[in-house]
Amino acid sequence: MFQHVSAFLSSRSLAQPRAGKQRAEPVPAVLIRIGLASAMLCAHLSARADDSARTEARAEGASAASKPEARHADLEPPRTSAPERSASTVELPPLKRPLASKAWYTDSQVLSAQSATTSDPEGSGVHEPRESTQVRAGIGEGLTVIAPKRRASLTVRARVQLRATGRAGGEPEGGVGFMVRRARLLLRGFLLSARWEYYIQLGFSNLDMEPDLRIPLRDAYVTWLGLRDLNVRFGQMKVPFNRQRVISSGAMSFADRTLVVSELNLDRDVGIQLMSTDFLGLNRRLSYSVGLFSGEGRNRITIAPGLLWVGRVQVAPFGGAFADYDEVAHQHETSPKLAIGLAGAYNQNSRRELSTFGNSFSTERTGYTHGAIDVIFRYAGLTLMSEALLRRANDAWLAPEGAPAFFTRSGWGYFFQSGYLFPKGIEIVGRYGDLYPLAGGSAVDSIREMGPGISYYFTRHDLKIQADYAYRDTANPLLATHEARLQVQLFL
Repeated sequence: MFQHVSAFLSSRSLAQPRAGKQRAEPVPAVLIRIGLASAMLCAHLSARADDSARTEARAEGASAASKPEARHADLEPPRTSAPERSASTVELPPLKRPLASKAWYTDSQVLSAQSATTSDPEGSGVHEPRESTQVRAGIGEGLTVIAPKRRASLTVRARVQLRATGRAGGEPEGGVGFMVRRARLLLRGFLLSARWEYYIQLGFSNLDMEPDLRIPLRDAYVTWLGLRDLNVRFGQMKVPFNRQRVISSGAMSFADRTLVVSELNLDRDVGIQLMSTDFLGLNRRLSYSVGLFSGEGRNRITIAPGLLWVGRVQVAPFGGAFADYDEVAHQHETSPKLAIGLAGAYNQNSRRELSTFGNSFSTERTGYTHGAIDVIFRYAGLTLMSEALLRRANDAWLAPEGAPAFFTRSGWGYFFQSGYLFPKGIEIVGRYGDLYPLAGGSAVDSIREMGPGISYYFTRHDLKIQADYAYRDTANPLLATHEARLQVQLFL
């Protein structure tokens, strides 16, 4: 190497005048040649130093292999051979996420794999985790913190819905009002590994809490995602019954759910749920949920005979994952998507007016039988939804001791809803629904609801403004109402 550098420096063009000319090469050219020669020498010395370092590392590794293992395997796993890959390759954990409406890997998993790894200096492609904590923040993403070694993560998000409502007709007389309809704080992430997820949601607005129990806790559960055909969730959660109630209130095409669903859903409860979104590995054509709950609703402490039993099965004939628990076609699917759900439930010995929510009876209890069927179709910005629900009480009326008898709330209903999302973020929607009491006596009123709506999505559901109108007709024409709502949602 030194001979090449010396020959390069002493070449004719550098040290001697050119043939036929009696002048030396210009000084800038001389400096350039000296700089190039220096670079060649440094590169050679660096290469020899790297070879020496690798030789020493191999010697140390051979020496360490003959000694007892001093490292904790969970904290610093030994390297293993890996196939050759590019320097930009990201090593993701082997778990595939089984939730149909979300990506295979959580954002926190991808972030952790991208930012918490570094390439092997020997170029084998093996990545080792860093010791530092990773942090990310952004509108629509919240604040995410990833612990070293990807042992845990925490994402904090906040959502608020600000609503103005104008109502005419009915009783009491209409008017205009403003409210914070929802104010939520969400905490979610994983512990130990991505197979163990947790989710906590608090609600702080007036309507986020029940009138007789002012506790802000809405959700608090842990999910084990260990198997494709069997995942386990336990804690306080939405009961897996009908689709529109399970869909987040932040993912609606209208400002809120239909009256039919508000009356006949099963809301939240405390219990355990077994589920799979890709049962038997049929490209998400078949999914199920089976749950056992207390039957008294959220935030209730009770030990009494009777539980809520729930089962739901869903078939997606065309297969493939799509956001079937989002009312808006943000993905603009290029092929038709269809999902059909069927659910049944029995709430034994409940003391709630609406099975798992509503007013509580003082001493009386009754059982409720529930049924639901729902369908959602989506294609190229178009979304069609429909549901039919039923609730039947075992007793048509109850007679408390020393108090007047009253009817229970048995009823059924259905609704249709359609919407189209234009490429510029504007969605036009329409809705029609009917609610009826069951024969034999019921406190449910007959109500018909219909109306259009329009939404503009600045950044999908993270920032949107919605306006809708509803005409609600009852058996008594004097109680018919006209209602208009304007709502802004911010989801940090």
